[in-house]
Amino acid sequence: MAAMATADSRAGRPASTSQPRRRARQQYVSVPFSGAAVTAPVLDGTLDASFYGAPLFAQNTQTGFGDSNLAQVSYANGSEIDAVYAKTGTANVGDGSQQYLWVLITGNLESNFNRLNLFFDTGAAGGQHVLTATNPNADGLNTMSGLTFETGFAAGYYMDFRCGNSPFNIYSDFAKLNPGGGGGFIGAARKRRRSSARAATARPSGAGAGLGARRPLLLRRSHAQQAVHDVSPGI
Repeated sequence: MAAMATADSRAGRPASTSQPRRRARQQYVSVPFSGAAVTAPVLDGTLDASFYGAPLFAQNTQTGFGDSNLAQVSYANGSEIDAVYAKTGTANVGDGSQQYLWVLITGNLESNFNRLNLFFDTGAAGGQHVLTATNPNADGLNTMSGLTFETGFAAGYYMDFRCGNSPFNIYSDFAKLNPGGGGGFIGAARKRRRSSARAATARPSGAGAGLGARRPLLLRRSHAQQAVHDVSPGI
C-alpha cells in the first residue's frame, strides 16, 4: 500500500469550498502489507513507538510554510511534517476482526484552515494516476484535477484535514475516488492536542486516508521492503 501527501494554503474556511489551491510537490511512503494479528494502538496523538517502529519518512528539509513558535498543544502558526509512521495488520477495534492501516503524522498544521491532503493507493483496480474533475465533492478534491502522481501511484482514496476556530476544532473530509466513488464532509472534532493530523486508521480493503495542506502523501500496498521517497523539499 502506498500513501501520498499534499498541502495547500486555502485559509479561513472550516468546511468544503471550491477555492483554488496553491499546490505543492508530492511525497509518498510505501507500507508493506501484513495480515498479522496486532493489538490496535490508542489513537491519542502520541507516538506508540513499540507499535509503529521506525518512521517511514523523516523530514530533513526546512519547512516553507513557517515554523510554529506558539508552543501550544492545539493552535499553530506554521505547518510542517516532521515524520510519518504507518503499519498494517489485523485487529478487532469493536466490529470484529478486520484488516487495518494505521497512520500517524507528527508535526504542525497551521490553525488557519490550511489543508493536509492524504491520498491512498491500495493496489485495487480503478485508481487515478491523474486526478479527474468528476470525483466526489470532498473539500476541494476536484480543484486538484490534473494533479499527476508519481509513476506507479494511482489514488483510490482521499482524506483531508484542517483546523482552526475558537474553540479549536479539527475538520475532515473523506472520499473514495471515482469510478463508483462517494464521500464528503466527515465532521468536526474538538481536540486539545497539537494541531497536526496525528493519527488515522483505515481498512486497506475499504477506507483510505490521505494528507493535504501542503503536499500529498501516498500509501501504496507493497509486499516488499519499505520505501520512502522525499520528492517535495521544504514541507
